[in-house]
Amino acid sequence: MRSPSPAAPLAVDEDLAEVPSTGGDVRQVGGPDPACPRFAPPDDPAAAKQCYVVLDLHWSNGGVWGHCIGQHCMPDDNSTDFWKAVAAAYANHPAVLLGLYNEPHDVSWEVWRNGGTVSEKHDKAPGGKLQYHTPGMQKLVDVCRDQGAKNVIVAGGLDWAYELSAIAQGYALADDRGHGVVYDTHIYPWKKDWDRHVTVVLDKYPVLVGEVGCQPGGQEEDPKTWAPKVLDYIDKHQLHWTAWDLHPAAGSVLARSEKRREKFRYSRVQPKTR
Repeated sequence: MRSPSPAAPLAVDEDLAEVPSTGGDVRQVGGPDPACPRFAPPDDPAAAKQCYVVLDLHWSNGGVWGHCIGQHCMPDDNSTDFWKAVAAAYANHPAVLLGLYNEPHDVSWEVWRNGGTVSEKHDKAPGGKLQYHTPGMQKLVDVCRDQGAKNVIVAGGLDWAYELSAIAQGYALADDRGHGVVYDTHIYPWKKDWDRHVTVVLDKYPVLVGEVGCQPGGQEEDPKTWAPKVLDYIDKHQLHWTAWDLHPAAGSVLARSEKRREKFRYSRVQPKTR
């Protein structure tokens, strides 16, 4: 299960207590922004349960330190400072995977991989337009490895970490100093044509469905029919996955309340037994 921020401990501490010691689970914890590498994921309890924690940079500053904090198209240059600190702190911990940046979007694959100038709309920026430089995902891989961290790296594709097809067309990340890169895709009911955007890379590259979810009451397909479809797809291709999420204010939600832990009925759908 995923939690969008360390301020939502429900998806980490309490859920770990419910995980059987057979392991095989993943818990994701998102860092709020590059200025705040101030939290510690529950790596030792996770390791004891044979689980993994994906520690990801969820937001960025958009190039303005301490301002414009939010979900931007790409990580900014300040994000390298985040990964210098965090990769060094959790270097080679067997339970910690490093998620470079949550849901890149609206840039070219060249900028995604190698960096460049990003322009986007932002209410807090002068004239409503924010422009900043992104180091690109390859640079963030290199920063983590420069700290001696060989941890597996998780890298989301474009289109809000859904689109992966260009990974097989020359935009894969280079990593000859660590334990490799897993590519992250986020699948929701409005993300169509999974074979064209995701399946095409599976023969050559490891993929994690880092977010998957649906929610009753929307305009998309009914969760009662969509959830079995996506779980069948995951099962067919033997993919690892984490559900989004156990925070009641960050849809698609699996819990109505942090206190009551009242889960939506569809969240109990399980993949087929192999």
